Amino acid sequence: MRAPWKVCDIVSDDRCASSLSPPALLRASADASHLVYCVIAVLCPRNIHKFPILENMKILITGAAGRTSGYVIKDLLERKGVPASELRLLVRSDEAIEKVRVRFPQLGHSSFVIGDYLEASTLPHAFKDIDIVFYNGPTFTPLETAMGIAAIQAARNAGVKHYVFCSVHHPFLTKLLNHKAKLE
Repeated sequence: MRAPWKVCDIVSDDRCASSLSPPALLRASADASHLVYCVIAVLCPRNIHKFPILENMKILITGAAGRTSGYVIKDLLERKGVPASELRLLVRSDEAIEKVRVRFPQLGHSSFVIGDYLEASTLPHAFKDIDIVFYNGPTFTPLETAMGIAAIQAARNAGVKHYVFCSVHHPFLTKLLNHKAKLE
């Protein structure tokens, strides 16, 4: 049986809002009866250092070539002292790998994985032997919800212990399309 995820507070800047309900994105994951929700909305990337257990854990950063994930990588390497060898970076192309390597030359020994949320066959390798996933999916795409569900399912199938979902501030403001997709 897969290890259940722990229930965590939602972190927003320096405030905790544990009274917020998990987003529907997690509720929609298949066979949720075996899943205890773990939701940490890192609305400010500097809060990743508050995640208490990073020692000896393999961390997958999705969208690693993006701005927000870049802040997370920087914080993990510099403030938390996470060895580059403990990071696995999910990107969409060889060009994205080069972009990340230019910014973080110390990642030469890190495991880069090219994958696509809409190609299920590319995800198992990315999530294999991972303890923590930092998921920062694409925005402003009509397939954002499906991509998020695919990532959650891949994490669940791989037995990931912790899932950090990077969301938006006030996802309940559904008139903003990217907020609605995060909530769904």
